Amino acid sequence: MRRRKYIAAVGTVGASLLAGCAGSDDSDDTGDSTSTPTSGANNTDTTETETDSEKTPDEDEESEDGPLAVLDTYIEAAREQDFEALADAMHSRHPFNPDNLDESEMENVSFDFGRYQNYEREVVDESFTTDDIKQMPTVGRWFEQMDTTPAAVLDGEETVLAEVTYETTEDGNTAEQTERLVLVTEDGDWQVFVPYQEPVDVPEGEPVDDERYQIVEGVEFDAESERVRVTVSGAGDIEAEKLVVYSTSFEEESTAWSESSETLPAVNYLTSPFDPAGDEIVVAIRFEDREIVVHRESYPTAEHDGLAVLDSYIEAANSEDLDLLADAMHSQHPFNPKRLDESENVSFDFGTYQDFEREIVDESFSTDDIREMENAEFWFQNVDFTLNDAIEGEEAALAEIQYEVTENNTTVEQKDQLILLTDDGDWRVFLTYDERVVVPDDEPIDDEQYQVVDSVAFDVEKERARVNVSGVGDIEAEELVVYSTSLGEDTVFWAPESETLPSLTHVTSGFDPAGDELVVAIRFEEREIVVHRETYEPDAEN
Repeated sequence: MRRRKYIAAVGTVGASLLAGCAGSDDSDDTGDSTSTPTSGANNTDTTETETDSEKTPDEDEESEDGPLAVLDTYIEAAREQDFEALADAMHSRHPFNPDNLDESEMENVSFDFGRYQNYEREVVDESFTTDDIKQMPTVGRWFEQMDTTPAAVLDGEETVLAEVTYETTEDGNTAEQTERLVLVTEDGDWQVFVPYQEPVDVPEGEPVDDERYQIVEGVEFDAESERVRVTVSGAGDIEAEKLVVYSTSFEEESTAWSESSETLPAVNYLTSPFDPAGDEIVVAIRFEDREIVVHRESYPTAEHDGLAVLDSYIEAANSEDLDLLADAMHSQHPFNPKRLDESENVSFDFGTYQDFEREIVDESFSTDDIREMENAEFWFQNVDFTLNDAIEGEEAALAEIQYEVTENNTTVEQKDQLILLTDDGDWRVFLTYDERVVVPDDEPIDDEQYQVVDSVAFDVEKERARVNVSGVGDIEAEELVVYSTSLGEDTVFWAPESETLPSLTHVTSGFDPAGDELVVAIRFEEREIVVHRETYEPDAEN
């Protein structure tokens, strides 16, 4: 991680006065306290073996040259917004010492001046050593982009662990908070070094199966800022001491609690650091005598097993490999190549998926959803088994493929949704998912600027319609849509990064050769207009 990037990220949340970097707490609008330890990372391994000097300070902690005196100077300098005095109080190798930041970096750092009221400070561990610093899970992060290592900076120096207790006031509510800082000598003079983060024991239990504690609604990872947002609801109804979010990789915790209530604070979310190289976030509720895990979430999120077979399916389609395609398709897919004889005329749309992305869009999708599809039974009209034979006792998921199509030197984005279904326990590609859409029933608009459809040609053999258009690239709109009334489907065309429709000469769409009406529409941000209707009747001349 680049230091400049980290500074920019912490600048959005407010740099902690005491840490001189990322905010060490979050506060909910209710005024309840939320303590979030400073962002950290795994230790940076070093090959050096360092020996700590004997701890024999020449001055008393309270003397004008002692560690507490420089801590006072540090806090007061920050409160006075005196960056020069702040830099003098910080260790010269502190990555966020103002002397180490250029002008643009300083603009991205937000020190929360004046926030600390009625503070007290003390040395809480005189036996604290440089070895203790090296074992901190966060220390490596501070020196990732420095031209030195913690071991080199600490060699031969003395250190103490100090604690600052202070008050914060938000929305008229005053809360007491505590932070710990490591102070280190530099050429014999005490300086503020880094925040102290002691490794925590992350609970290993599975989430409890109790509905009253299922308060986590969602977890969003932001890899750029390296923070995770845990959205919760109902926390304020639970009698407990703290709501805790653990980072397994960093071995640290972020907590929220209420100073004046026996219940958890009524927060909507908590934020916590996480390791974008791989982490597991554990959400727990801490009571007086126990702690329960209520949620676990891994990053990167483990891929659904069905995506591997979807990749094989896409590869087979792009390479025109019917054997690989058959292996990726469900054995009871009516058009699996292994089920077709040479006389059956089936057209596979090879080479479709270029520059594609795919994802599972609905893991809760079930075989009941397949049964509710209006056209699902249609697939099984000419085979010797039923839809229910194929899906009974199997698991399902809904996947989406987003890809680009280039026609007439114009690239448009399209998406397909496919149903994945297990086949004796193995995921396979099943059917195309066609959620029936609401076809607009308006008459075509009587406005010349939107009369873009020149003609419509129906190909019964391919069950595709070609809609010839002109002038669509001059229209400022979001999407050009072709609806099949009989199939209840829409085919959508749009231009990425453009305020106008794509400059196409024609678009294609599926239609029902048993009889259909195509409706062409233009979709704007807040409305949709019908621009053309074309009916297909099997016995009519087209």
